[in-house]
Amino acid sequence: MGRCVRRRLLTPDPEPAAEFLARLAGGGRALERAIGTGRVAVPLAARGVRVEGLGGSARMVERMRCKPGGADIPVNLGDMAEIPVEGPFDPVYLVYLVYNTLFNLLEQERQAACFAHAGRVPAPGGAFVLECVAPNPARFDRGRRVEALEVTEESVTLQTFSHDPARASGSSARPSRSAHRASGCVRTPNATAGRGRWT
Repeated sequence: MGRCVRRRLLTPDPEPAAEFLARLAGGGRALERAIGTGRVAVPLAARGVRVEGLGGSARMVERMRCKPGGADIPVNLGDMAEIPVEGPFDPVYLVYLVYNTLFNLLEQERQAACFAHAGRVPAPGGAFVLECVAPNPARFDRGRRVEALEVTEESVTLQTFSHDPARASGSSARPSRSAHRASGCVRTPNATAGRGRWT
């Protein structure tokens, strides 16, 4: 059986993001779409920002609840592309989506729906912050890339990526799908690939 491991190198330090977001939020509230384990929400709340969250996994939210201050952050569960949050809410100055989370929505239509819902929330003068890395197509071979992160006598740790670039046809260029996903796992000789989990 393969066992998946958390790789610290795949999880960026949340403090710079929390500091940046705290400056943008000013004295208002912040809403994180796909709050997950609260990697950014918890340090942001520790800076005095009133954070609320939308999450798709009750288990991940439970992990957030175990972190200092995590139990104080209200969270609604559901699909980040489909949860309609009506607004604008005057005290809400910031909506954010961090660490490539947008690419968990594989279809362009679902990404657009996420944007549309997020745009209804901030008060005038508020912000919608999106953090993501645009993949470099030159680093992919037929839409795939595999990197060996660690090789030992007992295991190999791989990081895999898939990239489906936007396609254009004729004069009316329209992206049909854009996705960039990453997973990582440790594979032993008899293992099947698993997905990595990171906080």
